[in-house]
Amino acid sequence: MNHNLVMKKSFLFLVFVLCGISGIAAAGGEDLAVNPFPSGEKIILSRDDPRVGDGIAVLCGISNLGAGEATGKVSFYDNGEKIGAFPLQDLLPGAGGLFSQVAYAFWHPLTEGAHLLKVEVEIGGNLLDGNEKNNQARLFVNVEGVTREVEHRRILKNLLGKPTLECREKDLKFVVLDRVSWPPDQHPPRPVLKEAWVIASIRNLGYGPVAVSGITLSADGEAPSAPGADKLSPLATSDSSLSPGISGTVLFRLTPRKAGKQTIAVMGEKRSLLSRLLEIPAPCADQWPVGRK
Repeated sequence: MNHNLVMKKSFLFLVFVLCGISGIAAAGGEDLAVNPFPSGEKIILSRDDPRVGDGIAVLCGISNLGAGEATGKVSFYDNGEKIGAFPLQDLLPGAGGLFSQVAYAFWHPLTEGAHLLKVEVEIGGNLLDGNEKNNQARLFVNVEGVTREVEHRRILKNLLGKPTLECREKDLKFVVLDRVSWPPDQHPPRPVLKEAWVIASIRNLGYGPVAVSGITLSADGEAPSAPGADKLSPLATSDSSLSPGISGTVLFRLTPRKAGKQTIAVMGEKRSLLSRLLEIPAPCADQWPVGRK
């Protein structure tokens, strides 16, 4: 038999075997998914009325529905153009769809009109995802230009001598999640961990740039540095400073120590910009994840 033909058949057989092994690995339960938030949304924006130039946080929840730890990344797109990526490291499997990670990117829309946002999760380690149907989510968003309403608010605030950083009630969002806390094979089994995300969109209604480095959060009316207070340091900000008329986003993450209602206040350098009640559901440390014994 021709030597080259034998080599070719051997090569094809090896490829077939490797593909079969990969297929078995995929069938074994490797599955990263874009999971809906408790509100039912798969993508959450920090601001529902984005304008050109605003710094908008785009958030999605990722669940590891597979059998073991997984790595990967989440890519974010605006009208097909990549705007960011979020790395995923050592995600624990979450029985019942518990969240393994909240992924986010900051988006600065440059044009008015319709925008199609897309998030896509990819599993790492040269593994095949066993269910690619749950790897993506899309959201249509309309972006406005500078409006008279914003200009009118700027003029009024400056005439009255009021602080020019504005955070309206609808610009402060809370997302409370059940998170995986430790591997399911550890004894005793893992409890469910509550995690709260505070998403604050802040607009500069002044006539000069304003730094956002001084924006913090307080819990239950206490300053973050006060003894016993929940210290809510910024996790990330969309911009270091805001130009006049532009909004930016500040993200905070809190692991609540108690259930019930808490007063969360967005703090500027000298005053509170907005306060809202955040309700944390009853502790879940004694709940067993679905499908685990």
